[in-house]
Amino acid sequence: MKTPNLPHLLLLLTTLPTPTHSILPTSGITIRYTPVTSQYPAYSSLYSSEASFGPLLPMANYQNPPTNIPPTTPFPSGTNMCATLSSFLPDSTTLLVPRGECTFHLKTLNAQKAGASSVIIYNTLASRYGVNETTKEIIYPSDKNDYDCDYGRDSVAMGTITLPYGDDVTGNDEVMKKVGAGMPQCASQRALLTGKIENGMAEACCAWDLHIWLYKDSELEKEEGTSVTIPAVFITMAQADDVLSIMKNSQGNTTVELYQRWRPEYNVSALLIWAVGVLVAWLASYLSAGELRAKKKLLTGGQPRARRRPSRDAMLSAVSSEVEVERQRSAASSRGSGNTSGAVAGSSGVTEMVTPRGGGGGAAVASQGQEPEEEQVELTMIHAIVFIVFASASLFILFFFQIYNVVKIMYAFGCSNAMAMVIFRPFYAKISYKFFPEKCIHGAICTIRHCDIGSISYLDFFSSLTAYIVGGVWLTIAFTTSSP
Repeated sequence: MKTPNLPHLLLLLTTLPTPTHSILPTSGITIRYTPVTSQYPAYSSLYSSEASFGPLLPMANYQNPPTNIPPTTPFPSGTNMCATLSSFLPDSTTLLVPRGECTFHLKTLNAQKAGASSVIIYNTLASRYGVNETTKEIIYPSDKNDYDCDYGRDSVAMGTITLPYGDDVTGNDEVMKKVGAGMPQCASQRALLTGKIENGMAEACCAWDLHIWLYKDSELEKEEGTSVTIPAVFITMAQADDVLSIMKNSQGNTTVELYQRWRPEYNVSALLIWAVGVLVAWLASYLSAGELRAKKKLLTGGQPRARRRPSRDAMLSAVSSEVEVERQRSAASSRGSGNTSGAVAGSSGVTEMVTPRGGGGGAAVASQGQEPEEEQVELTMIHAIVFIVFASASLFILFFFQIYNVVKIMYAFGCSNAMAMVIFRPFYAKISYKFFPEKCIHGAICTIRHCDIGSISYLDFFSSLTAYIVGGVWLTIAFTTSSP
């Protein structure tokens, strides 16, 4: 049977990925209404994403649509809710609020002050534009974050668009929907202006219309009386069109139900991940103890592993033999000189050769056919318990005090070190052997005796330098790129 080569494996991997959501819509909305063209009630369900502030939505039952969620009356806000309403809303009202101009947290807080019981924030094209208050220049949407020209590109006559682009300007959305509809690969069927204008024609590209996570406003949270007690969800532009169309074409008895999508009480995938983690830890422990198993086999005479452990007398006899050999080594070393060499016979029958060290400082003893043993650190149960306690305490502190930036820094350093050892070190070693065989990339640049660091080779230096540059770039992006 022919073994598949690397190109075949890569070709196989290209067939495995499937489309996924960057933000999982974990909540749902059921709209119940009676169409104006029918006397029978109907319903429509759609998915939504939740907020990181406010209370959690009630969990729906497994029925579709769920039957355990209290209904509320939808009501379009008519404003972006960056200021409080002058009138008070009726009880059990769900306010529909467009995105833009202020934070999701502030919109929900103002809706709460107006008497709303929940908030549905929907995406808009106008929210992707802005105006510089100082220079009065238009701030256009950003590439890849708001639109992607790889999925569609076109030109729009400037005379058909009113700028600055805002929710209060009518006609702009219809124009951009027509432009987006002419882009076959544009899933949103909407377009955004990129800011490039030539000869009266403005460039427009396919707009993103995805679910996003509603982040809280940390500055607003510090003020008194700003606690949010009502839930908020987010829907896309296409979903908002459906909701508003249903409300417009119903007999006026429309209700909405907001809920968390049903999920099983026990997560089987979490148990599977736990089992895989335990298996990996066990396999790592077993493989790391391979040297000890080899020594145990050597002490038992190299015979196949028995079902029972070696007897206590046999173990003590083997240890005594090693102690005797070590004692004779020490005695020979103390009697040796710079140019002497001799043989020391141990009680175990292994002949030991005593050879002088360079510089005439003494004698080194090496067993024939055996490599010098590396220094080993014995890990006991106390070490494991201390590690678990400190790791758990660190995670608790990080998430309880919400110092997530520390996690970013730790992740950057850990991944940089992993990249240096797994990716760049083998890569540089292979390049050096192929193109510069006469150069010794393993040669030491310097030796650091502090903390037993030892020698640092050129290979260590360049692989670590490259990996930490990549980690630094990632960390810079993580701290400077704002979330949507």
